[in-house]
Amino acid sequence: MAVSMESDILDSLNDLGYPEELLKDEEFKKMLHGTSFNITFTQVVSWLSNELQESANLEEHINAVSNSEENDSFLMEVSAFLRELACPYKTLISGSIEERLNTSENRILLLEFLTTELSSARIICVNKPTPFIIGQETKKDDESEVAFFLKQAVTVLGLANNIMVDVTAESLFSDLEKEICSFIGKYPDKIGKAALSHSLSDGQWLKIQQINEDLCKEYEIRREMLLKRIDVTVQSFMWSKAHTNDILKVYTRNRSCLKTKSNVTIASLLASRNDLLCLQKTSSGRDREVTKCDINKILIGNVPDRGGRAWEYEIPREMPQFQKRVAGGGSGHRGGGRGGGGHRGGFHKSGHNRHQRK
Repeated sequence: MAVSMESDILDSLNDLGYPEELLKDEEFKKMLHGTSFNITFTQVVSWLSNELQESANLEEHINAVSNSEENDSFLMEVSAFLRELACPYKTLISGSIEERLNTSENRILLLEFLTTELSSARIICVNKPTPFIIGQETKKDDESEVAFFLKQAVTVLGLANNIMVDVTAESLFSDLEKEICSFIGKYPDKIGKAALSHSLSDGQWLKIQQINEDLCKEYEIRREMLLKRIDVTVQSFMWSKAHTNDILKVYTRNRSCLKTKSNVTIASLLASRNDLLCLQKTSSGRDREVTKCDINKILIGNVPDRGGRAWEYEIPREMPQFQKRVAGGGSGHRGGGRGGGGHRGGFHKSGHNRHQRK
């Protein structure tokens, strides 16, 4: 059974486009059944994750490693990636992270799961219905945001050819509501219930809009701060001119996708489902099983007060007025210290003369 699964996985990798020259039969068997850390295995898993990230529009991915010291970070990235994919295999997402991929069965299971997910993601990309691809059209300069989203809604629901030019707003929204209700009736378990289950007054909507604007401003400031930290951190790695171009090539592409403006609107509130109200905290339950580590068991004792409170210090006195130097430099304190007649100059000179006399 295991031999058959190995052959199926190897065939799947070849079909998915994994470079054949990078993975031979003997090397493939060695990376699955070996007991020690295997670099080739991390490279295969990393390639599958990158392909899945592109096909399924995922946030996480897995980086290949070059030595056994980086194995812990590799296992952590595998855990985060499988959680985003909602992996159903408990042996891959629960228990001690260090022991999840120690057996050949789990390694085979991981590769089987990733190859199957990648195949499915590519099939979905090819067969994805065109009307459901939102964002193909761009908003025109003379087009309002409401008109832009209404046009997309009409296109997605297939009503573009049925809407008259002189249609009234009441008739348009009535047709949209009927089509949406019909769609929900066909797939009742796919959409879920709305998080906002009751209507609001005009005053409440205005209040919500004001709260959303304030939060968007707050998030924009935080994002600007984080992006500035990212830029400064990456810039600090460019001290080596040999790798500057490689760093910029990777970083610039990813950096351009990070925006400071928040895209959360009132429409996001209306579209939100009630499953958002049941999210589990990352600090408890099942999520905590894959995020805890030994450092969490270390308790920090009492630390000394470092001060830094400006209001506890006295207001500084006014700085003394500037005085011009006296001609000759002998009577002023700084002039005397630097001149030949000052204490420091005379002591040095006399000591030097005594040394010569000896």
